[in-house]
Amino acid sequence: MSHIDRALAMSASGTTGVLDFSDTNADDQHIHSLLIAAISSDDLETFKTLLADPAVNIAGHRFDGDQNCLHLAIKSGANSIALYLLTELSRDSVNQLLSSRDADRHTPLMYAVQVKTPDWVLIPALLEAGVQEGLSDALLLAAKSGRPRLVGTLMTAGARDEDFKALEHAAKNGYTATIKVLVKTDALQFTHKVLIKKSLAQEVLAWMNTGKYGDALASALIHAVSHGHEDTAKVLTDAHSSPSAALAMVLSQLDMDVAARGKAVTYLLSQGATASQALDYSLKTKTFFSLPTLVLLGLDDTARLSWALNNDPQQLQHLLQSGAKYDPLLITLAKKNATHALEKFRRMISALRLGPTEAGILYFARHNNLAALEALAPLAGRFRSWQSLAESGAVDAISVLLRLKLLDDDDGLRSFVRNLHLSALRTAIRAGCRAEGILLIVSAADRFPQKKEFLELCRKRMKLLLIAGANAAPLSDSLRVQLEEEIHLQRQRYASLSNTERHEQLSEAASQGQVLDVALLLEQETDPLAVMKGMSTTELHSSIYHLIRGGMDPFEMLIRCLKANDIEFAVALKTAIMAQTELSSHTAEDLTTRLLIRALDDPELSITTIIPALSSGADALVHFALSMDEAAARKLLTAGADGPGALFWLLRRSCVAAARKLLAWGVDRHQTLRLTFQPDLAPANNLAEIRERLLLVGADRSVALWQALERSDKAAAVGLVEADPSVGKEVALRLLRDKTLTDDIRDSRLRFLHMAGFDADEVLETLARNNEDAGALKRLVASGKHPTLLGAPPGV
Repeated sequence: MSHIDRALAMSASGTTGVLDFSDTNADDQHIHSLLIAAISSDDLETFKTLLADPAVNIAGHRFDGDQNCLHLAIKSGANSIALYLLTELSRDSVNQLLSSRDADRHTPLMYAVQVKTPDWVLIPALLEAGVQEGLSDALLLAAKSGRPRLVGTLMTAGARDEDFKALEHAAKNGYTATIKVLVKTDALQFTHKVLIKKSLAQEVLAWMNTGKYGDALASALIHAVSHGHEDTAKVLTDAHSSPSAALAMVLSQLDMDVAARGKAVTYLLSQGATASQALDYSLKTKTFFSLPTLVLLGLDDTARLSWALNNDPQQLQHLLQSGAKYDPLLITLAKKNATHALEKFRRMISALRLGPTEAGILYFARHNNLAALEALAPLAGRFRSWQSLAESGAVDAISVLLRLKLLDDDDGLRSFVRNLHLSALRTAIRAGCRAEGILLIVSAADRFPQKKEFLELCRKRMKLLLIAGANAAPLSDSLRVQLEEEIHLQRQRYASLSNTERHEQLSEAASQGQVLDVALLLEQETDPLAVMKGMSTTELHSSIYHLIRGGMDPFEMLIRCLKANDIEFAVALKTAIMAQTELSSHTAEDLTTRLLIRALDDPELSITTIIPALSSGADALVHFALSMDEAAARKLLTAGADGPGALFWLLRRSCVAAARKLLAWGVDRHQTLRLTFQPDLAPANNLAEIRERLLLVGADRSVALWQALERSDKAAAVGLVEADPSVGKEVALRLLRDKTLTDDIRDSRLRFLHMAGFDADEVLETLARNNEDAGALKRLVASGKHPTLLGAPPGV
């Protein structure tokens, strides 16, 4: 009897003990067959007896298909032998068995997953034994067969669906429960990984069918659009109740990259989403919304406020507190004489303490928008800083404020008299301001002993008031006659002079600040333009303020220059006006806006002459955008007006409805984004908000950066690269690949991009990975990036 036969006999009879095989060589083939027989019948005792032979290397023993004992035991259902192998062998032997792959690249774990037993008892044992090899493969097999409990067990042990094959198969077979387990609780991160890798619309749909997505749909949609997965984006859009609902949710994802959200917004608008319906959804679901952003995207907040005023006071309050612009509705109600609705609306605005600023109302007043002034002014209370209106000749606007009893006219009149500003004083009196009280005060000072200089000043002020048209009733008859006689004699004297003499007198009076003489000379049709043209630049700058105070209209002077095609002096005149610190800061911009408005209707004036010589056109564009005058705005844009500057101004002041109009009329949103990085233009308090709104309505950082390189705009280039380093890489690759650029332009822009702080490592990696020509590498290196960082070959 051979040793093997005796071993089997002892096993069959239940005899135990150590068998001695030393006197006979084991028959390898016989042992191989006996192992197969023992494993096939799950005969553990025989198997253990066979393992007792020192010649048997159980961990290294191989059967057909390069399978080991554990492979064979699991495939044969020999659970007791499989468990014995996992628990009784040495750690090294167990690891060798677990990590071994057969000819089909299967590990024991993979076969265990394929065994269709209700208890799958071997899986926990394999995992407890520390199996690592084939975990992800086993996960894929479990997902293919739709076994969610097993999928969960494997994922708990560390299995990961890194390439999303498990999700793909589960989705294709409709294994919803399995998908739930694959997604687990981290639906957002999981889905985003899928979307970043490739477009898996079917898999995403299956994921959504699980219901296990929480608030992840909108953010998943943002990722899908951002990575160009339109099929997936369509699935995710359809998962919402409407494209507008999806828009509302996308806008509420404040923690996600705003540029990616902007791409999703553009996509959803193309799918039929509307800002109005998005607002409805947000109000219904109490989802966060930014009303200014919705207005930029097309919401008519005036119509919505009007509806809410008549139907839903709670929504009206919500909209106002969210930043809705109430000016247009107030103006509309005022024009319609809807007194009850107007007062109701004003009460709501006042109760919420949302009244307009004095500066905002004065803007309408300076531009003679009387309807807006009448509607808004009562909300602001009494006006104190209205002098700029008088300086600009706004007679009608001052009349409205006086009629509404909102003007502290005494303060303004005192200022004009004190500064001998005849032009402003005359405007105020023509508008209806009562100057009698001021005249009485000034005349009273004349009755008391004073220094000679003060008495002379008082007489000048009284004459100023009389020339401006003040009622002389407060003066005594003798004083009135005396003052009128002095004025008359001076008029006669100037009337007797020749034109040349009057010009000389006007030049002298202006240079010395003699405002009364300037006024009386101007009455004699003395030409101030001819006088100013004879002055040096220094004389012009020192005299022009006194000419304006004396009654010269700078607007008419500029008109005359333009009609005479004297652009050079028009520029000099505007420069001199801007240099006058005593004048309102709005004077210059108001003048150029008025010029452009006039030029639109006057065939003798050319818009292209005014732009850019006298104005960028931005101020006038703002005016036309606020008044919704598309035809005028388009004419200015065609003439080269600064659309981005106007858009930036409107966004800075949250005039989003007007900003939306400029966008619709073709103003460059990318260039406006670039402007937000200019240190001399940008207000620090709402820059981030402006950039966010621009990105949400389609501005592109890469386009803005390209424009910055074209214009050598370092501030914008630095800001854009800091905001999103990937934009620097995108633009650098475009520069390197653009065959239309000359080498000099390309190299110059690359160097500029490098100066802006761009890190070229990723570009170098991309070029090397794509085996792009060495010339591109050389150009990048020339921009300042050392090639040895990536081990570039010598000489590159």
